Amino acid sequence: MTPTIEEYSALLRINNIQLNKIYLKEPKLMTFKKKLMKLTGMTDTWAEKQ
Repeated sequence: MTPTIEEYSALLRINNIQLNKIYLKEPKLMTFKKKLMKLTGMTDTWAEKQ
């Protein structure tokens, strides 16, 4: 049996959690592009032209 959000919030004593929202972190697109450029060896000017 999987614990619910209510059970987790009771265990952790989190009072300000909004139960009707899903908490997730959106990826930063520019950070991903910069990491990809480093891996592939591209330069900033070449990537901007594409």
